[in-house]
Amino acid sequence: MAGILIGQVTVNPGTARPGESVKVEVLGTDGLTLDGRTRVTVTIDGVVGALQYLQFPGECERVLRVRASGGGLVDDATAGVQVAGAMVTFMSTARRVASAESALM
Repeated sequence: MAGILIGQVTVNPGTARPGESVKVEVLGTDGLTLDGRTRVTVTIDGVVGALQYLQFPGECERVLRVRASGGGLVDDATAGVQVAGAMVTFMSTARRVASAESALM
């Protein structure tokens, strides 16, 4: 439901794996990001910024608390993200180089 300053909070993806980046964006009532174009200050879990990329270390169901304030108005909202599955892992640089070299032989 739209508020007086916050139109919507989007979370993408809504379900993520531990360590995966989650994009959280706070939109105004006009559907545009509130970051930098207005005199509205936005925080997501206490950190300033209407567009943030978050990561979570383990499985959980997180409720993100969002606050927008400006012009004497304050608006609060929440958004949820489900974190489940195996931790995101990346191949080390040394292994990646070795794999590429063996593929060329």
